[in-house]
Amino acid sequence: MFPSISDADKPISENATSLLLRRAGLEGKRVPHGWRASFSTIMNELTPANKAIIDLMLAHTAKDKVEAAYNRAQLMVIRREIAQ
Repeated sequence: MFPSISDADKPISENATSLLLRRAGLEGKRVPHGWRASFSTIMNELTPANKAIIDLMLAHTAKDKVEAAYNRAQLMVIRREIAQ
């Protein structure tokens, strides 16, 4: 959702979002991680069946090491639908 200027395949850093909040006068009132928590909460409320995909969108890793090693599905079509 927030691509880096230097590499469109990578997201902006947490430092970049911290800087944006500071410039907006929200330092100490909001934190970048709050955006992730809001996204997770809202999307899990709207589409609870997509929990695994929502976690994937947040770059969470599988707790099951075997699953993490073998399942490399990116599910981009569904992720794009959710992001819309």
